Amino acid sequence: MTKYSPIWASFMRNIRKAKGLTLIEMAQRLQCTPQYVYELEKGRLPSDSFVISAAKALEEDSIEWYQIYLMSRAETVNLDPSQVFSSKQNPFNDIPIELRSILSQLIRDRKLYQKAISMLKLLVE
Repeated sequence: MTKYSPIWASFMRNIRKAKGLTLIEMAQRLQCTPQYVYELEKGRLPSDSFVISAAKALEEDSIEWYQIYLMSRAETVNLDPSQVFSSKQNPFNDIPIELRSILSQLIRDRKLYQKAISMLKLLVE
């Protein structure tokens, strides 16, 4: 089932407009169809891997994109998005600075990212 979020819709639309891109130009940068960009701007939530690769393709902060993505996902399950990453509860604030660069590198490297997600899923189960 495809999930939609007004938070994600607004975020994607604002990114494209701030960069001065048309739907076609945005699609070319993200290596997807203009129709898919249109759906993202209507709030369709992409996969985790798309979020990271899109941020990288647009030379944006992957961590910020992922935080917004998580807030958007929270919204689709009726969690209060403002509580997901409040300044006191933001898990990225609790990460020591030394580890932030490692996390950032992990998010940028698609192969490492997929391995890390697999390991984290095993730990959670």
